[in-house]
Amino acid sequence: MYSGLASIILRLYDLAYIERWNDHPRPFNISELDKQAHKAAIAYVIGRFEESFRDRKVDWLYLIEGLIFEALQRAVLTDIKPQVFHRITKERSKEINKFVFDKVGEDLRAFDRELYRRFVTYFEALDEPREKVLAKRIIKAAHFLATYWEFNMIYSVGIRFYGIEKVKEGIEDTIEDFFDLVGVERIYLRKKTFNFVDLVGQLRFQKRWILSPRIPATTVLGHVFIVAALSYLLSLKLSANPLSSQHGGPTSDPADP
Repeated sequence: MYSGLASIILRLYDLAYIERWNDHPRPFNISELDKQAHKAAIAYVIGRFEESFRDRKVDWLYLIEGLIFEALQRAVLTDIKPQVFHRITKERSKEINKFVFDKVGEDLRAFDRELYRRFVTYFEALDEPREKVLAKRIIKAAHFLATYWEFNMIYSVGIRFYGIEKVKEGIEDTIEDFFDLVGVERIYLRKKTFNFVDLVGQLRFQKRWILSPRIPATTVLGHVFIVAALSYLLSLKLSANPLSSQHGGPTSDPADP
């Protein structure tokens, strides 16, 4: 096992312990791991639409790493309500970033120093190339679409509760800000693309290891995200990614065993 990798994997599995919407009536268990997995699938759909219909270049490696980095960030900043999370990351970004770097940095540095540098840059960079800005925007849009998918499941059973209409309005208003992305509008308006997103979401209901329960409980969708993240991280060490030149070539240290 590469140094630091086991700790990174455990960090990602910590997301399965984090329950979302725990102040609302929930028809099923909604974990942060499943949210991050659903978000990744939606980001892929949006990115493909931008390439196919807008002829825009998407930095896929940056997008993949951004999804992993943000998942690690959420694994550290646990049990913070979204409204509070978004406010403190906006108003106290330096302090929040330092806290996250301190918690995750040692594991990432042990695994790959260049990956750690990109991790820090992802959250601190102010001036980035257009392709990277687009990738971040796609990730952010996917974040809110995945949240909206969850909310629609909750809304049907919590419609009578105080404040739920305000939550609904806030999410919808935020998603509208991303209508310049073709895929966002199509998913939000429940066009045929939404059917795929909905199908992916159904993988949240299928448990992994149903005959031998594991702790924390994980779904098929969450398992897929862990496998995808692990595959990408290992590809960096093995220099297996033909697009690695986008990030300056292989990141493995020749001196590593």
